[in-house]
Amino acid sequence: MEKPDALILIGPFVSQTRSTRMSPQAIFSAYISKPLEVFCSISPKTTVILVPSLEDKIYQPATFPQSAMTARSLKIPESVYSLPNPCSFQLNGIGIGVCTIDLLEHVAKEEVTKGVC
Repeated sequence: MEKPDALILIGPFVSQTRSTRMSPQAIFSAYISKPLEVFCSISPKTTVILVPSLEDKIYQPATFPQSAMTARSLKIPESVYSLPNPCSFQLNGIGIGVCTIDLLEHVAKEEVTKGVC
């Protein structure tokens, strides 16, 4: 089976809208960090990238732009790249831009309200 060249994971990883008895760190560890460790061991040549979200309970402060998540505090495998939000990077010569804010939603709201006032 062929392994992917890249895996890009964009937050929120632990949503602020969900309530749970587990701590955000425990949820992140169980559902993100540990599966990433397994994935990285199975597919070591795959580039793995994490980008935080403003709606993430695991990553504070929720200010824009956001810096990259710290690998040590969240126990992210060393082979995983943690990038800021927004960010741009190249994979196999292709430029990629990532932002977790829905810019089109904000532009559409402005367009709709301009004709009302």
